[in-house]
Amino acid sequence: GKSWILPSVRKAEERLLADPTVNKEYAPIAGDAKYVELALGFAYGAQADMTKLAGVQTLSGTGACRVGGHFLSKFVPKPEGMDKVPIYIPNPTWGNHIAI
Repeated sequence: GKSWILPSVRKAEERLLADPTVNKEYAPIAGDAKYVELALGFAYGAQADMTKLAGVQTLSGTGACRVGGHFLSKFVPKPEGMDKVPIYIPNPTWGNHIAI
C-alpha cells in the first residue's frame, strides 16, 4: 500500500514548494552541512563537543542503515574467526533491511 504522509510533512512540502528562494538543487554527498550540524546538536545536546562527532544526511532510513553498515564493515574489527562484521537486525524488521 501507500505510505501515510503526516499532515505536518504535507504542510512543510507546501511551504518549500511555495518559497522561490529555497535551494532545490541536489545536496552534497554528505548532505546539507547546516542540517547535519543542527541534527547532531539536537541528538547529542547543545553542549556536545562537535569535534568528536561526525554525521551525514541520508535519503531514508534504509539509506541510513546502508551507510551505517558500510561504515561498520570498514572500521570495526572483525571478530576472530569471522570474515565479516556481524550486523544484527530486529525481528520483525522491514524486508529491504535484510538485503542491505
